[in-house]
Amino acid sequence: MDKERIYAKMDEMEQYLKELHEVVPDSLEDYRDSIEKKRATERLLQITIEAVMDICSTAKASKGFDKRIKYSVTEGLDVQVFQDLPLYIRKRVLKEGKVLHCKDEDLLYDIAIKTAKEFELFRPKYEIYLEGVAKG
Repeated sequence: MDKERIYAKMDEMEQYLKELHEVVPDSLEDYRDSIEKKRATERLLQITIEAVMDICSTAKASKGFDKRIKYSVTEGLDVQVFQDLPLYIRKRVLKEGKVLHCKDEDLLYDIAIKTAKEFELFRPKYEIYLEGVAKG
């Protein structure tokens, strides 16, 4: 298990996020108008995502390491393993989320199709639950 590598990557990620907070523009207009802020923001997001991916691949390769990474040092960052999310959340992520990086689109589509099929089987129970909640 390579805990030291994971902790080092988490430290890197924390530093990138601190830098991001320093350069992030105040508004969408500022972002669009300043090529420097736009590029700095995009690059910091990119290397932060790469650090998250490194952490995940290291954790996956290390048996016995909890794959759920909870990094609460920086507010607003919540890393989850997609397959561990509740089904209704996975469906929402697929519907509303945006793919920022994908190494294997075939695998991504396989997971999306599998999730959609699972949700369709689950939908009747979910709708009954929602009706019960609505009625109080």
